[in-house]
Amino acid sequence: MNDEHQSVRITWRIGLESPSFDFEEPVIKEACRLGGGCSVTREIGYWIEGSDVPQFRYSGPVDREFCLTLIMTVPEHTASRVMECMQSAIAQEARAKGISTDWVHVEWERVTTRHFSIKKVRP
Repeated sequence: MNDEHQSVRITWRIGLESPSFDFEEPVIKEACRLGGGCSVTREIGYWIEGSDVPQFRYSGPVDREFCLTLIMTVPEHTASRVMECMQSAIAQEARAKGISTDWVHVEWERVTTRHFSIKKVRP
C-alpha cells in the first residue's frame, strides 16, 4: 500500500512527578484503540510556572519533571474526536490513580502519511 492520506499528528506531553506504569498503561491502550497505535517516549521536561500563557520571556524558578510523551497519527476527519477522547482518558486515569498533575502539553500538526510493506518492495 502506497496511498497518501491527510492525517493529524497529535503529541501529548504529560508531566508527572515520577513514572507511573499504573497510569501510563491504560492511557497508552486507549491511544491504540482510538488510533490503531502510538509511539511512547519517557522524557525529562523543564518549565516555568505561568508558561501556559505566551510571553516573550518568563521569570521564576525552572521546575523539572518526568514526562510521558505519546504520539499518534490519525485520519484528519477523526482528529477532533480522538482529542476529546484522549483528554477524557488522561484526566480519568490521573484522578483514578491519584496522579498529581494538571497541565498536558498538546501539539497538533497536519501531515501527509503513507505506509508500505517491506515484504512487497523488490530489491
